Amino acid sequence: MRITISILIAVLLVLFLSSCSEPNYIAIVNGEKILVRDFNRNLAQLKQYYPETEENDLKKYLLEDMIVDKLILQRAKNITVSESEVEQQYEALLETYASEQALLQDLQKYGFTKEELLKDIREQLIIAKHLENIENIDNYIEELVQKADIKIRK
Repeated sequence: MRITISILIAVLLVLFLSSCSEPNYIAIVNGEKILVRDFNRNLAQLKQYYPETEENDLKKYLLEDMIVDKLILQRAKNITVSESEVEQQYEALLETYASEQALLQDLQKYGFTKEELLKDIREQLIIAKHLENIENIDNYIEELVQKADIKIRK
């Protein structure tokens, strides 16, 4: 009996340790993680909007997009966005739904909360404000990527 319990504990410990060693990130951009949870949540949403597109193409696009967003947000730390600007964008999104409940149900379907949506809106507004004074956005982004320390988990 004692040996069986010891074996069971050993097996559970190995399973626990192996699950803990699995990184919770898909990439690290200048020391900031892009979480697997966020990546998978966004991927599920992209699949819904682009069902005919190959999943690997969506993954590549999404990872590139998330890396670029992270780089721009790192550069735009001094830019602020007011609560009213965020609320205005939220209200504009809300107008595309029958009700706020419908929007919240849609968010829940993809694993988002209203707070996460508001955070995403804030970040996209910061990115837009940062980029509005950049003459050649493609060159700017290319320069950010070249100078960045980006590690992608295999």
